[in-house]
Amino acid sequence: AAAVVAKRAGLAAELCRLENRQSALDGLLAERGAVLGRLDARSRELTKARVGAAAEFAKTVSGSLADLALAKAQFEVTVRPAPRPGPDGADELELLFCANPGEAVRPLAKVASGGEISRLLLAIRRGLAGADGCQAVVLDEVDAGVSGAVAEVVGRMIKDVSSHRQVL
Repeated sequence: AAAVVAKRAGLAAELCRLENRQSALDGLLAERGAVLGRLDARSRELTKARVGAAAEFAKTVSGSLADLALAKAQFEVTVRPAPRPGPDGADELELLFCANPGEAVRPLAKVASGGEISRLLLAIRRGLAGADGCQAVVLDEVDAGVSGAVAEVVGRMIKDVSSHRQVL
């Protein structure tokens, strides 16, 4: 008899849960909406900060490029919406570069030569000034095609970067 009473109590609890499932679902949907609202607000704040930082960073790197005999080069950082938010926010960032005037900027990996990319990396690392957590930088052909005053600038920038990380 005790087992029957226990079974009845269990079935009554299950029936109550099933009868109130719409209310539980409504509660979960409301909670989900609130979480998505907070996500959207924080994502917009992060995007705004990233857009400002990207513009400032591009300006800093472009200034260094001018010192590295790439005065006509263009460097940009684009911030665009990601297909869906993730742990790092709701944006995708891309580095764009063009070494020749009159050409459109394109993704960095597709347009820069070895020497250009090394000098650009040097300018980027200088712009980050130890903020990126990178421990070492390997520069290949960073001085290719430069001499005189530009070579001196390259040397000074390498020295600046080496105060924050190992440079090879």
